[in-house]
This record gives sequence, C-alpha cells and structure tokens, in this order.
Amino acid sequence: EIRFGVLGLFHPHELILQPEGSQVLLVAAQGDAGNPALVLNGEPGRLQIVFRAEGDRVVAGDRSAGSWTAAARDNGAVAFRLTVPGKFHRVYRGRLAIQARKGELLAVVAMDRETAVASIVAAEMTESAPMEALKAQAVVTRSFLTAGPRHAGRLGHLNFDFCDTTHCQFLKSPPPTTSRV
Repeated sequence: EIRFGVLGLFHPHELILQPEGSQVLLVAAQGDAGNPALVLNGEPGRLQIVFRAEGDRVVAGDRSAGSWTAAARDNGAVAFRLTVPGKFHRVYRGRLAIQARKGELLAVVAMDRETAVASIVAAEMTESAPMEALKAQAVVTRSFLTAGPRHAGRLGHLNFDFCDTTHCQFLKSPPPTTSRV
C-alpha cells in the first residue's frame, strides 16, 4: 500500500467527498467512538460530505474530529471523488484519511501499488503511446515506488509516502479497466 498526499497544491480549507458511480463510502470520525459512521451511497441526503478545517480539527456538518477516514464497508479500497470547491476534482481508488493542520486540510489516499502504477502511467504518458513505452514507464514507476517514500520532513511529508505533484510523483485518476494503460 502506498500513501499519497493529494490536492495539497491547492492548500484547501474545504473538501467535498462523494462516492464515484455506485460505490458506497463509510465515513468515520477518528477518536469519536460515540458517533456512528456516516454512509454515502448516492441516495438523497447521502450524496456528499463537505469537510472544512477549523484550526487542527476537521468539521463535517455538525461533527468535529481530529481526523476522518473513508473506505468501503469492509475497510477496503473504494472509488471516490474529492473536490476542492471552485478549483479542481479528481477520482481516486483507495482509502481516504483527512486531517487538518493550521487551518488547511491534508488528504491522504492509501492505494495498492498497481492502482498507483496505473494512475501514474496515465499521468506520465498518453494512452496512445506505443505499448512497449507504456510497459517501460510501468517498470520505472514500480521501481520508483519500491525505492520507498520521499523523506522530505522539512517539506511537510509527515503522514504520507509521496505527494501528487511533480515534486514527488504526478498522479491522475486511475484509468478505466479498458484502457491500454
């Protein structure tokens, strides 16, 4: 499993989480055992959650916690859309953790290595590239990920292995299973 800090380039104070397609997300406040998890399943009233930073707390609706997680019901990977309102959105497949630091939200997506490889190859090359070039990029990407996390303590990479910018590794949404990538 590889952890990517995502959307940090936007320094978000607010993020919107939505299930992708017919996926069901179980969203839980960490350290808040008294409150049941929230379920996003596409039904009215269960379409999205807006998270906002208040200092070092993350607020969702009328609930506040130090951090939140989102995953499939079995705590496994799930497809979801994460949006910085008015700026950008991206689809991911994995598990999400959101925390706040000094009034900004930090979103970390944990995904399996092959999802990460496909997402990176899709970001680095066009789908129409020669198959041998796509294969070579996949080998390089796996090698880079296997070499381990970018230890950039002074740059703030404290809770994840790589960021999703060119500083570490550009990352796009995972390609569809029908993609050549």
